[in-house]
Amino acid sequence: MWSPKKVSTGSSATRFLPTPRCCMQREGLYLVDIVEAARKIASYLEGVSPEVWAADSMRRDAVIWQLSIIGEAVGGISDETRASTPEIPWKLIRGLRNNVVHRYFSVDWKIVHSAATVNVPVGAASARSASACPSGSLQAPGARGITRLCRFLRR
Repeated sequence: MWSPKKVSTGSSATRFLPTPRCCMQREGLYLVDIVEAARKIASYLEGVSPEVWAADSMRRDAVIWQLSIIGEAVGGISDETRASTPEIPWKLIRGLRNNVVHRYFSVDWKIVHSAATVNVPVGAASARSASACPSGSLQAPGARGITRLCRFLRR
């Protein structure tokens, strides 16, 4: 799973360095970020009506921040994992992040609330299953932290 990575040496010469398997571990960390952000969103919205949420700028900002984390983490998920979990709308998740970050002045709070209360829990469950380690792509030989990561994601 090593592939060459072109690196500038500061001169006209170029070297190639291997890309280590740690990228699979990094992907696992992105999945953890998605699950953790989803848990936080759920805690921010627990027992809160859409009307109360829309009027509470601090709670809205907290949810937007966590949605941004999810969207950013999605950007680090490999093409293989995306292909193996077509039920997750990876592009839409990233698109939501881009809209709330770059088009913050025209955010539709009803859409954000719906995404946070309906789509995020489903996405978090799918992220947990995407990291199901017995046969998943995150099972890397010699990656001792992966087993702990799998246990964490299954909580």
